[in-house]
Amino acid sequence: MKKIFALLGTVLVVPAFAQGAVTFKLDDVSLRPIKFSEFVAQVKESNAWVRSKKLSTESTASWQQSMSAYNINPSFTYSRGTFYAAAPQESYRTPQSGTYTLSGNIEGRGKQDARKEFSSAEVVRQTVDMGALVYGVEVDSAFLFLDALRVKHLWMVKHKALTELERIGGEDNKQAIEDYKQFKTDQANDFKYFALGMASYLGKPSMVLPDPTAELNLPIRDFDVRSLVDNAKRARPDILSLEAAFSVAKAADNLAQKNRHLDFSVSVYVTDTPAYTISSGDSNYQYNRGLSYGFSVTLPIPVSQLYDADLVAAKNARLQAEIMLDDAKNRVYFEVNQALIQFNSAKAKLQTALDNQKNQADKKMANLDDVNNWHAAEVEAIDAKVNYAKAMLFLGRVSGLKNVLAL
Repeated sequence: MKKIFALLGTVLVVPAFAQGAVTFKLDDVSLRPIKFSEFVAQVKESNAWVRSKKLSTESTASWQQSMSAYNINPSFTYSRGTFYAAAPQESYRTPQSGTYTLSGNIEGRGKQDARKEFSSAEVVRQTVDMGALVYGVEVDSAFLFLDALRVKHLWMVKHKALTELERIGGEDNKQAIEDYKQFKTDQANDFKYFALGMASYLGKPSMVLPDPTAELNLPIRDFDVRSLVDNAKRARPDILSLEAAFSVAKAADNLAQKNRHLDFSVSVYVTDTPAYTISSGDSNYQYNRGLSYGFSVTLPIPVSQLYDADLVAAKNARLQAEIMLDDAKNRVYFEVNQALIQFNSAKAKLQTALDNQKNQADKKMANLDDVNNWHAAEVEAIDAKVNYAKAMLFLGRVSGLKNVLAL
């Protein structure tokens, strides 16, 4: 996808129309020139959704190792006693034995592998979603850049027309001059609106507005609908996200089934009783140190498995993910054809606008009609070029062609 925007940034610097040495400036605001590639890079770096998604992806990856580990759940217990509250004689109060118990869990068959598969699928899904989000932000910022660039060029064309009218002069042109001044004011306000939109994508507010620096001169391209559809099914970001979501759903379904396998609790214990003596009358009874040990195995009774809600939910989630994926792949055909129709229409209008612009380019502006005709041709060309660029970007978006502008 980087190739799209790198190439777009390259092709946007070719002069698009003869506007002389017109300089774009606004008296009431400060502007900071910014290139297309620079703007997109800053948007990706500062966008809150992208930064948040990065953190979410990192959090998911951090869980992968622990989820893939064998679930032993070891524990150690120490018991001291027994203590007599009442004893026939003092010697009965000692000794107190110590019992040491080590217990753990033996997981049911396949649980560890199922968790590992699920965690790996989830990491992939988060990564793919991250790529789709970044691409969406890139395209959205590209559209915003083009909107601001369009009104900037319209302002420059109106400035050029106003300059020519003021040069021609004449009483009959006074109203036209006032009209073009108002047109410039309107375009300046429109530019501020879109420049503020660009600034909002760049993060923190600033008193200096971004000034898109580029021209509009995209090459005429042709596309094959079958190739576009095939590529969209393979590489479109939302399709890839749905495929990753389906993989997670399959892994979750498998995990739900494996979680039905029973876990065993196993423990071993050792009881240590120290040597002691008990006196009874004139006799003493000597007891040596005692050591006993044993083990236990606990097998749960699976009463909860009488109900299948967890299995039903997991299978339904898998079917839902599969339905959404199939629907998206089926919609690709229609969406690509719609985008291609829009693109071809924009291409035809662009060619017409370029022809009209060329016809007006060499004409001398001697009167109001000449200025109006030149102005109309330039406005038509600017709008056609912006619409063509947007149609090309949208076609790339729905077809998944990361180098669409290079074709």
